[in-house]
Amino acid sequence: MSLRVCFITSSFSRGPGDHSTPWLVRLIEELRPGAEVTVFAPSFRGLPQTALGSTPVHRFRYWPAGGEDLTHEDTAPEKMGSPLFAIKVASYIICGSFSALLFFSRRRFDVLHVHWPFPQGFFAAAALIFNPRARVVYHFHGSEVFLASSRPLLASVFRLLIRIADVLVANSLVTAGEARRIFTPPGQIEVIPFGTTLPEFKAAAGGDGLRLLFVGRLIGRKGLSYLLRALKNIRGSGLQATLSVAGDGPLRKDLERETAELGLSGAVDFKGYLPAGSSLLAAEYSACDIFILPSVTDELGNSEGLGMTAIDAMLMGKPVVAFASGGIASVISDGVTGFLAREKDPEDLARKIKLAFSDPGRTAIIAAEARRRAEDEFSWQKVTRKLLEIYTDRKLS
Repeated sequence: MSLRVCFITSSFSRGPGDHSTPWLVRLIEELRPGAEVTVFAPSFRGLPQTALGSTPVHRFRYWPAGGEDLTHEDTAPEKMGSPLFAIKVASYIICGSFSALLFFSRRRFDVLHVHWPFPQGFFAAAALIFNPRARVVYHFHGSEVFLASSRPLLASVFRLLIRIADVLVANSLVTAGEARRIFTPPGQIEVIPFGTTLPEFKAAAGGDGLRLLFVGRLIGRKGLSYLLRALKNIRGSGLQATLSVAGDGPLRKDLERETAELGLSGAVDFKGYLPAGSSLLAAEYSACDIFILPSVTDELGNSEGLGMTAIDAMLMGKPVVAFASGGIASVISDGVTGFLAREKDPEDLARKIKLAFSDPGRTAIIAAEARRRAEDEFSWQKVTRKLLEIYTDRKLS
């Protein structure tokens, strides 16, 4: 008999190909038949979603549809400057908790798997009233942990919410270490990352020049502005480098303007959003020579908890150059499985990109080692096995 699991999360795919948490959708598929998952998540601008494929989805409302935007696009930390932010967060917690009381009063689950435990831990507490025997798993993804690191009051609330958890899980060693430092939980924190959502794709034949790829939301902490300046440096040294940008977001017009001001309009191709897990996105990975992950720690302390796009590139056999920021350093070992540059230093980023391109033999060895490690550490079989062990509190044979 399958375990009855509820994912309590702040973000969940709004439809096929959505950029929001495609790895959660894949995880649900991989957990079958050992676990059947239902999703409890906030609405986005009034979205009346009740299912995604065969997965039941309950969306709770917390604001009039036009302003229901704390999650899914820009993350909540990126909206903290808004004058309505605190009111929206309070409404989110109150409405979500009330909705959880109604929802879980009519349903029983064996496991409550809470993604981004703040503030979703409030909803798990409500669920436990009607599911007192359920096993509670808190899964840290990085942003909530790094945010709490600079806000003592938030960290104190977090410590209270942690008391209801049976197991703590983090998506990387860096996230786990930071959570352990801030929240001082009594037990250990298991580290379970996620696998790729890309389909298998043959590598494209090499072309002229150097082809770089960036994949991600066009927001400040993704660091594309630093990559544009690094690209200008690279082209200034005489190397014919081009950049494909797969992604969209609120900073697109600003970044396109910066591209023109840097004289890079003919070298940068803004492709817009390409559906997660699609052959279109896989083709971009396949065609590039080097994948770049220039994510940085923003002014709110928010940074990459893991760096899923880098893992995708590693599994495609592509060399990765990234800033040493957040959880990225737990995925990439400099000179072993990729190349790490000093954070927010476009000149050092350019130097590492040129280093990777100038020695193709060494870079091929590094890319092969990265792929081997990614296949070993980020396989879905390994992820689901660990989670099912945690769900059942036993070792699987």
